[in-house]
Amino acid sequence: MKRVLTDRLNIFYIFCGISLLLSNTTIGRELPLTSYNKVISPAFLKGIENDSLIQSLEMKWNDQAIEDQIETKIRLGELYCNRVNYQKAYAAYWAALDLLDQKENEALRSEVYDGMGILYSLYEKRDKALAYYKKSLEITRNLVDQEKAPKIDLRKHYFAIAVHYRYDKDIGLANTYIDSCLNIPTKSKFSNLIVNAERAYLLADEKKYPEALEKFQSILPQLEKMSEKSYYVIFHSLYADLFMDLKQYDKAIKNYQLSAVAAMKYRAHINFVPDIYKKLSKALDKINDKKGALHYVNAAYVLDQWLYSSKSENNRFLLEINDEYKKKEQEQQKIIADQQIKNVTQEKQILWLSIGILTLVFVFITWLVFTRIRLMKKNYNNEKRLMIEKQALEKEKNQQILTIKNKELTQSTLQVIAKDEVLSTVKEKLKELHKKDGSKEIRSVLNSIKINQDTSWIDFEHRFTAANKDFFSKLKEQYPNLSTYDLKICALVKLNFTGKEMSRLLGISPESANTSRYRLRKKLGLQKGDDLVEFVNGVA
Repeated sequence: MKRVLTDRLNIFYIFCGISLLLSNTTIGRELPLTSYNKVISPAFLKGIENDSLIQSLEMKWNDQAIEDQIETKIRLGELYCNRVNYQKAYAAYWAALDLLDQKENEALRSEVYDGMGILYSLYEKRDKALAYYKKSLEITRNLVDQEKAPKIDLRKHYFAIAVHYRYDKDIGLANTYIDSCLNIPTKSKFSNLIVNAERAYLLADEKKYPEALEKFQSILPQLEKMSEKSYYVIFHSLYADLFMDLKQYDKAIKNYQLSAVAAMKYRAHINFVPDIYKKLSKALDKINDKKGALHYVNAAYVLDQWLYSSKSENNRFLLEINDEYKKKEQEQQKIIADQQIKNVTQEKQILWLSIGILTLVFVFITWLVFTRIRLMKKNYNNEKRLMIEKQALEKEKNQQILTIKNKELTQSTLQVIAKDEVLSTVKEKLKELHKKDGSKEIRSVLNSIKINQDTSWIDFEHRFTAANKDFFSKLKEQYPNLSTYDLKICALVKLNFTGKEMSRLLGISPESANTSRYRLRKKLGLQKGDDLVEFVNGVA
């Protein structure tokens, strides 16, 4: 509000200075319109308060569904705001909020908050305005996150906040929000145009005049091809500000006049007009057109008083801020407070109930888990015990089978040895008889008797390997220095053959068999008291 008062004083001082030069004029009285453009006056504003567009919206409002009524109120709020009837704009937005309490629509609530932000901004309630802009942005962000609104909807909110920061002379934040706009692509040429125009103005604020001028010049021909003519009010005002900075006053005057004419013609952005008239007055003063300067500063003063003075009939509502809405808001706040107390109490009850239930559930789950673990452990131990018993029985069974097979093999081998011994004895006796009488029959019998010890051993080895699988491979793995002969001795030792029985099977003398056993003990690293048979059975 201090800023508004300062602007009023500046106008007053300028006006007084000019009036000293032109003493035939009076503050507050509309001047004759000679060669200057017709200005917007309070009479003009009263004349457009209820034009056909506003009347048509008001007439069809009662026949609409609630959501359509909300949209109509928002549209009326925008129109009244553009035509500087802030009381009706304020009432329209509050009516929309009232309807939104009956039927919630987040997208429409966001639009209402934007409108409220503009109204508060016009009356220099900068913090409140920014709060409404950001509430509106937050709603749209949530809708975008929930995929209930397209991301492109965020652009208008970023743009509104960028303009807000530009008015606050915070160029850094203004540029940041303009960048946010540009980071969201759009096919709308007009949307890109107004964002680029704002960027051009920010460049001028940063004293980057060549870049700003180039950007404005590239935008103008595009704007002329578009149907959104009401934007001329803003564009030519921004463009004129650049020429003022460049001290090109003729061009500044031309653009300020184009802006003011567009506001009157299209009945839009009339809230810009007082500032436009002030700037136009200043530009005319720069070229020493005192009469023109006085004409526009007087128009600005009259319009400014009508729009913003607390004594103005148009703004008397601002002193009361609509008691009806205030009372309703207080009632709603009381209802909300009571409901919050109930909610807190209910939440506490729910919390304790939840804690109790969770505790019971936790105890039950803990008991269930421990019971399950104990049962699993018991089952595991039982299965393990059964497996060990089964393995022991299997091993015992295999050992019994092996023992039986080895006994059978031993008996069979001993029978072969006994047979070979008998045949050998018979053969020796027949040789003695043959020497005495030289009988051909005896010779024939001698030739038919064949004792093949190699064949006997091969047969023994096959049968032994079949009964004692992996015996030789394990021995070779543990004692790789054992020869084939040593392995034969190990096999016979495993079957508990005596030295004499070994000698018969291998076709060697008993002394040689004993010598072979002795050498085997040394290769196996046995001491004097170690039992060879027990060792061989233990190793393989």
